[in-house]
Amino acid sequence: LDEIGNISLRLQQKLLAVLEDWEFQKVGTSKNKPVKAIVIIATNKNLEQMVKEGKFMPDLFYRIDRNTKEIPPLKRRRDDIAILCDHFLDSQNKILPENNKLFFDSNFKKKLSKLNYDWPGNVRDLKNIVESIFDEKLRYKDYSPILFSDLPKRFRSHQNDNQGSMTVKRGPGAPQKFTDKELLAAMNKHNHYQIAVAKELKSSTKTISVRWGQYKKEHNIKE
Repeated sequence: LDEIGNISLRLQQKLLAVLEDWEFQKVGTSKNKPVKAIVIIATNKNLEQMVKEGKFMPDLFYRIDRNTKEIPPLKRRRDDIAILCDHFLDSQNKILPENNKLFFDSNFKKKLSKLNYDWPGNVRDLKNIVESIFDEKLRYKDYSPILFSDLPKRFRSHQNDNQGSMTVKRGPGAPQKFTDKELLAAMNKHNHYQIAVAKELKSSTKTISVRWGQYKKEHNIKE
């Protein structure tokens, strides 16, 4: 039972009855049905304080307050980030054939765990990142390793290095950058026609040619 602190007092009463008698009634029936179960309950709220405020039934609180374990937020257990990333990616990879399964670049998880980010959404926040990157990769049929530059921009802004970006000149103005992800997307969009790619990324064909050659070598891509 997730987020038990969010359920109404009426539902709390029903849950307490089940936990006390281990019986329940199906909707539309008047016959009690026995149930056997191991109940695992999670919450991010202070239930003891909610009892004092009259928002949580004391009888239910004392009934479930057994073998309680406090799990620290993700920002306090950054060593778990790599394990969780692998778990979430493995779940997504189930829809792909064996030869096209995605995997992380060797530095991705290390950099992610050192990100200057407090993970306000906790584990769900991390799961959303992995699933977003996975969806984006499939969108462009990009089966190359997942790079740090594949992170959504709002997360990349929490780190100080510029790995995964290429600095290019755009005339007399300030230097501009494009990521490996943007390069790959442009190459796929324009069927590897480098003049069109260079125009879209506001770069030179020489820069695109050199950078694409480096990318193919790094990711063992053959054309």
